Amino acid sequence: QSSPLTKALGFSELQLYLHGAMALDDAVEQSKTQTRNYAKRQVTWFSHQIRPELTLESPLLDTAEITATLRQMVR
Repeated sequence: QSSPLTKALGFSELQLYLHGAMALDDAVEQSKTQTRNYAKRQVTWFSHQIRPELTLESPLLDTAEITATLRQMVR
């Protein structure tokens, strides 16, 4: 059974670099690409979890502005 660490973003690229199978710059670029793709998948998932009629409610925050910003971010 593999350790959860081996599933971390960038781990396989780090291993390839440490074993001389990949240049450091390439490992960093691939790690960045994987991280961006993972973030995109999270945003896509999150956008399907919010119903359009939901808003944030707080007396301390401008809820209309926050809701508009969140909706722009997840679309």
